[in-house]
Amino acid sequence: MRKKKKTEKQEEESLDFITQQNREYILMNYVCVNAMQDKFNKFKEEGGGFKASLREDAMGLLSMYEAAHLGVEGEAILEEAKVFSIKKLKILKERVERKQHCERSKSFFQ
Repeated sequence: MRKKKKTEKQEEESLDFITQQNREYILMNYVCVNAMQDKFNKFKEEGGGFKASLREDAMGLLSMYEAAHLGVEGEAILEEAKVFSIKKLKILKERVERKQHCERSKSFFQ
């Protein structure tokens, strides 16, 4: 079975469709990034840093970490959220590991 060759009009329509899809994608990305930035701003203090209450919220930090990776590279607040969440998640992980180590040591000596 032979493929039909596209006419010039069909090629133009295809190009128009692709161009329209690109515009819609760019617009959607812009709207989503701005909405995401607004969401992240709700978790910031007046001084500019993220709220202290987030430091102990492992699930909240994990959600922040995941959401920060959905943005476009170079978005300042998303980059800040990545750095903050990674740093705080590492601290929580170390605490859990220390606690587990202490519990294993206690049970060993009992």
